[in-house]
Amino acid sequence: MKFSKFFKKIAVMLSMVCILTACPSEEPIYLEPSITVDGATTLSFDQDGGSKSVTIKTNRNWSAEVVADDPSWIQISPNSGVCEEGEVTAQVQIVTLANAGRDREATVTFTASTTSATIKVKQTGSLAPIQATPISEIWAKSKEGSDVILSEETFIRGRVVSIVDETIGSSLNNKSMAIQDGTAKKSGIIVRFTNADYNVFELGAEVEVDMTGGKLNYYNGTLQATPLEDTKIVKTTADVEPMAAITVTTEEVATNDYQSMYIQLENAQVVSSQLNKKFEDSKGNTNIETADGGSIVLYVGTYAAFKGETVPSGAGVLKGLAGVYGSTYQIQPQCAEDYAGMTGTRFEVEGEGPDMGNATLKSISEIWAMGETTISDEVKIKGTVVSNGDEKTGSSINNKSIAIQDGTSKNSGIILRVLDASNNTFATGDEVEVLLTGAKTSIYQGTFQVQPKEDSYIVKTDKSNAPLDPISVTIEQILNDDYQSMYVQLEEVQVVDDQLSKTMSGSINVEDKAGNRVVMYTGTYAAFKDEKVPQGAGALRGLAGVYGSNYQIQPQRVEDYADMTGTRFTVGGDVDIKDATLSSIADVWKRGEQSKVTSNIKIKGVVVSNPDNETGGSINNKSIAIQDGTGEQSGIIIRVSDAASNTFATGDEIEVYLYGASLSLYSGTYQAQPQSDSYIVKTDKANAPLDPITVTMAQLKGDKYQSMYVQVADVQVDDADLSKKMAGSIKIVNKAGESVVMYTGNYAAFKDENVPQGSGTLKGLAGVYNSNYQIQPQRVSDYSGLTGQRFAVEGGGNEGGNEGEGGGSEGDGNYTSNVGMVKTDGDVSCYDKNDGNNPAIAVIGGKEYDAIKLGTSKQGGYWTTPVLPKTGDVTITFYAIAWKNNGCKMDITINNGGKIDGATSKTITLEANDGATSNPPYTITFDQSKNFYTLKLTGVTDKTTLKFSTESSKKRAIIVGLNAK
Repeated sequence: MKFSKFFKKIAVMLSMVCILTACPSEEPIYLEPSITVDGATTLSFDQDGGSKSVTIKTNRNWSAEVVADDPSWIQISPNSGVCEEGEVTAQVQIVTLANAGRDREATVTFTASTTSATIKVKQTGSLAPIQATPISEIWAKSKEGSDVILSEETFIRGRVVSIVDETIGSSLNNKSMAIQDGTAKKSGIIVRFTNADYNVFELGAEVEVDMTGGKLNYYNGTLQATPLEDTKIVKTTADVEPMAAITVTTEEVATNDYQSMYIQLENAQVVSSQLNKKFEDSKGNTNIETADGGSIVLYVGTYAAFKGETVPSGAGVLKGLAGVYGSTYQIQPQCAEDYAGMTGTRFEVEGEGPDMGNATLKSISEIWAMGETTISDEVKIKGTVVSNGDEKTGSSINNKSIAIQDGTSKNSGIILRVLDASNNTFATGDEVEVLLTGAKTSIYQGTFQVQPKEDSYIVKTDKSNAPLDPISVTIEQILNDDYQSMYVQLEEVQVVDDQLSKTMSGSINVEDKAGNRVVMYTGTYAAFKDEKVPQGAGALRGLAGVYGSNYQIQPQRVEDYADMTGTRFTVGGDVDIKDATLSSIADVWKRGEQSKVTSNIKIKGVVVSNPDNETGGSINNKSIAIQDGTGEQSGIIIRVSDAASNTFATGDEIEVYLYGASLSLYSGTYQAQPQSDSYIVKTDKANAPLDPITVTMAQLKGDKYQSMYVQVADVQVDDADLSKKMAGSIKIVNKAGESVVMYTGNYAAFKDENVPQGSGTLKGLAGVYNSNYQIQPQRVSDYSGLTGQRFAVEGGGNEGGNEGEGGGSEGDGNYTSNVGMVKTDGDVSCYDKNDGNNPAIAVIGGKEYDAIKLGTSKQGGYWTTPVLPKTGDVTITFYAIAWKNNGCKMDITINNGGKIDGATSKTITLEANDGATSNPPYTITFDQSKNFYTLKLTGVTDKTTLKFSTESSKKRAIIVGLNAK
């Protein structure tokens, strides 16, 4: 007990000492996590590989990670460890495998809690290091207007200056990446991916692109490099070093020397008229001005995370990729930080437009005389605005177009095009001066227009607003196209009867008392587009114009058609054509293709086609074939605007007034379309059907009896077609093996009948469709004589061709082509510009695909594929559509060996698609059951190609996803 008391006293005394001396707490002291690597910061290995060790010290659990595109060539042992207390030291082995390739590099990162330490691992390879070609030399190899294939071994290397992270930027197309290898001129280029999923390289990464066999091409002025495969684009190191922006001026950007390079403009601001817009407004274009008087477009694409943000309201540094789109030079920010510096005080811009004092004033008619060109002289024009850009009252003209007029004589009007619709602030009656130095003149769908180099080159004068009075013209004068883009007035017209229930939107036919017709057109911009058409007769005012083959008058406001309230008139009966000179059909043939017949002539002939759908109808219901004799070129097709006007029976004699008519070739068929259906008049002569003219196969193919009623003797249906129905193209042969096509259209009452099984005489209309010569029965009796004994054909004869009505099948959803969408020698208008060399771009489901566009507003087009990638029996699949509101047929011909569905060619009918309009990229939604086509090819050789072509007049098509299987 005493002993116990003694220890209690000691304990008390010790506790007092602790209190007096502040004994330390028993809580552990916290140490910051740390990790270090002893030894070299870089480990180097030769091509044979090997093992090296490093020592790490850390006070936490640790792990190791290899950072490289392909980390499999490095092994770490151990790759993690535990630290229970204090500090641990670990010996780590770095093992590299043998390298049969080129030099490679990786980073090994050791991590302990929130801290880390790194070392680099480098290994030489057995292959010599790649010698990258400077990007500036790649520029020198390119050729604007045609593709360049880099056949020699070529590599380019550079730092990524574009952003693909959609959460912060991605203002560049997701299949495009900009790289830059220095700060000198032409050190940047766009690298294109076939599959956007491969575009994963971050800003500042160094990449290497194997361009051996790859393609250089220009897309709207932008040079781009496309390797053979996306896998040819690789990251070279683990380093990420974003490039600093290069300070340039807008003038330097306009030299195109800094294209696809990361630049900055020192003192820039958004023009005052666009301060409240969002980046995505005006199709992503925002006008920028600089304190030194420069101007440029700031472009933000649909991929940009910040496209919905309001543009910066201050002045300061603007960064982004320098670029060009067509004739527009631009800067393209890659993230919000690129324009974050534009917060300073705005500066004043001296002057409101260019100095036009030294420019020579020209009349608008003198500009018309120049035709399509780029104007290099110091010239200007002056005129009064006659279009109405006010969306509240009118705006029935595209919002990037301004019509001006400088007089009342012919060719005194013109369309001005602006780059940015927000700059179209001019009111009807404003007088403007336009500097045309550097401007481009062009014809769009028949409309003559001029686009100044900059929107600022269009300047309002000090003259007070004074709207022009309309010029009184006739429909015939509008059809002569002399008053295009001028403010005119038709004195007494009315909407045709069958369109009185419609609204103003779109094309409405109006007529005068003589039956002359012209289109009254109201665009989607018009405030009055949903109003009902005027119900009476009276004066109609608007802009005279043309779209394709349609001549039109375009009201600009409600007041332009408000006077059409008078009593409607009756278009007076038959047209009086007694004073017109009678011409033979052969004389009309000699005129060739004409946009309009300007002489006062008529033709007379007997109807040889059969429009009666109950007995015939094997001709388009808007076509009438007439014939005025038995000699060569005595037949012609007469086209009506309205099928209801085609009431003429076989044997009727008719007179056709041709003043103002158009003469044209449609897939080889000569036809005339009168200015009005009322210009086709039945004579008093009794109905007297003509007897057929006996011709030979050679005469049919001589094309001298086109649209005439003929007969060929001793013919029969080819053996291969005996099981078919009449509908479509059937091969007809004679004893010598000569052949033509017997064609029956969808209008024919007998299209579903079996083809005749015997031999005999075949009657019908002689004709041609592209290269296929044919005879077209008009009724059952035309082929009912083919009942005789079948004969043996001598020799194989010639293929008759394959006209066909086309039609799609269920699509496969593959829009990427394995047949190269590249231009070959002799191609015509097969790209996005008439003289371009880049595939058009189709956007399908938000993704971009290469496409081929055939044809323009002025001509058909054709494209020949490269040699097909497969031989023997091959299946070809593709998607194809026709231009918006304008279906067409497309011919496909096989060359250098092989057959298409047993023939040398095939024709398919394409459906119009709303996405096929304007300029690329084309945003398309395919009907999988109608727009997908499959061709069965046999006998394909290692030289076989396919030629795709559209009809010769204003027929356009788009092809996507062309694959050989």
